[in-house]
Amino acid sequence: MATPPASSSISSRSLRRHHATLLRHHASLAAEQQLLARLWYKSRAQFRNAKWMRPCDVVRRRMGVMAKIIEEALRSSAALFDALTVSVRTEGSSASTSIALQTLPKRSQAQDVSPPLKLVARHLISLLTLLCALDELSQRARTAFSLLESHLRTPPAPTFAALVTSMLGLCAGVHARCSEGIQSTAEAYGEVAATSGMAKERPIRVGSSQATQALQEGRSKLQRKKRGADEEEVAREVIAALPASIQAATPAAKGTRNKTRLPPVPVAGSRRSLVDELLETTKLAR
Repeated sequence: MATPPASSSISSRSLRRHHATLLRHHASLAAEQQLLARLWYKSRAQFRNAKWMRPCDVVRRRMGVMAKIIEEALRSSAALFDALTVSVRTEGSSASTSIALQTLPKRSQAQDVSPPLKLVARHLISLLTLLCALDELSQRARTAFSLLESHLRTPPAPTFAALVTSMLGLCAGVHARCSEGIQSTAEAYGEVAATSGMAKERPIRVGSSQATQALQEGRSKLQRKKRGADEEEVAREVIAALPASIQAATPAAKGTRNKTRLPPVPVAGSRRSLVDELLETTKLAR
């Protein structure tokens, strides 16, 4: 039986929408990272070894890695968009970082075509990598939030409450941004994987061992191209090893040990400031 054409129904409009969403997540996480880095720079000499500061430093360092992962996903998205539409660029040109970090142009007169399978496989790998990284950063932020909240609740009056409260609000903001990013990235992954027609039908949950195993298997298969294997055949194997969809993790069920309460994820398109989140998290910590 013939293999269905790869990505025959991928819409350039939906790809532009997902690319713009990635840009928005990149900007929001960069803003949180900048604030957290400034607080760390001002306070590291005094609080470097404090128990409540160490998890915040882990979040800060993981956000630096997250920025590179999002940029890689943006580059693969821009390359797939170029191959999907009739572009003015020469064939074989790749999307640079400066171009990938911009909104993709509208091409109303261009007709969608089937892009090479290797670009589809790379984009799926980059999205799955981003999902795993977002889930890890979300858990790191939750852990930091829990320790900071415990420090504020510990009698007598907590030491350096102003700084701790600021860190508390930043960790809550990072967790909210990651949760929103997981939802939108999982949606983008599902659309691209469904149109390929070759991914596994059984969905897996983000952050699970199955997701990590699928990512490692896909990466190892993608590396075969360096040993002279056929690119199209390798791409088919990579896509076949990946799940057809990713489910976002559900909140912890009642009765679990995790009692950390975090602010709700902001609705897409809302403009909540850091001050609003800080006030809300301060109320939760009382």
